[in-house]
Amino acid sequence: MAAAFAEAARREALRDDRDAFSVVMGARLLEPTEEGNGGADENVKGKIKDIVLDNFSVSTRGKELLRGASLRISHGQRYGLVPVPKSIDVPLVEQEIASDDRPAIETVVAADTNLTALRADKASLEAASCNDDCPDKIHEQLAKVYEQLADDEDAAYARAAKILAGLGFNQAMQSRPTKSFSGGWRMRISLARAWKDTLVVVSHDRDFLNTVCNSIIHLHDRSLHLYRGNFNDFESRYEQRRKEANKKAEVYDKQMKAARKIGSKAAQDKVKGQALSKANKEVAKSKGKGEEHC
Repeated sequence: MAAAFAEAARREALRDDRDAFSVVMGARLLEPTEEGNGGADENVKGKIKDIVLDNFSVSTRGKELLRGASLRISHGQRYGLVPVPKSIDVPLVEQEIASDDRPAIETVVAADTNLTALRADKASLEAASCNDDCPDKIHEQLAKVYEQLADDEDAAYARAAKILAGLGFNQAMQSRPTKSFSGGWRMRISLARAWKDTLVVVSHDRDFLNTVCNSIIHLHDRSLHLYRGNFNDFESRYEQRRKEANKKAEVYDKQMKAARKIGSKAAQDKVKGQALSKANKEVAKSKGKGEEHC
């Protein structure tokens, strides 16, 4: 009884607070290594990079957005979340990089932590090598750093150029200072800096979603649905799915009308059972086909 009163009070508070945002988490999914052995090996567990949430609900300003949803964010994937309810303001970390005189490609390369560490080692060793009593070991280490930098810098610039090109930057644009770009283009530079990581982006820009994303998470009917591909792929698949659903609804209505006409409850139950069985089979079949529940 006390729990019921507490829940009622919470809901009342959410209605009063227009900015209230509530997340209710269900059970955490077991990691693959946890099943059957009573716990994951710490070395393996530390390498798990996917984010897996199960049975969670989200409400804001007294309105329920998600109920009993599940979500898997796979490492290295780039997700676009659509649609975004107009009542929600979504803040993004580093929406755009600071504008300065650095060329776009230099800004992206600067996010390479391994390369940055190598450059720091180079500067430190060069400073040490200037001493008259510098041991030969320092010169040997410096030579190795020079050699590694030559390879790593070429690879880093090639990788950065490829990523920026994929985000719509031609060669001339890649050499322009970041301060010459608008906020939207600087946000793309930020994305290029984080490209090797997992991304979940929110945007109403079709071209942006098509360029950046390789999966779309669709918030629909208080559930999350995953579509493989960019926004155009999602739109095409969703429209196909909508038409198929409409046809099935028409068939179901005709069958139910026929069952009611003859006054047979058994016939009506049979129609309902067949429809439910087909729906369950289609959900199972959709797994791995580029469209599924998250």
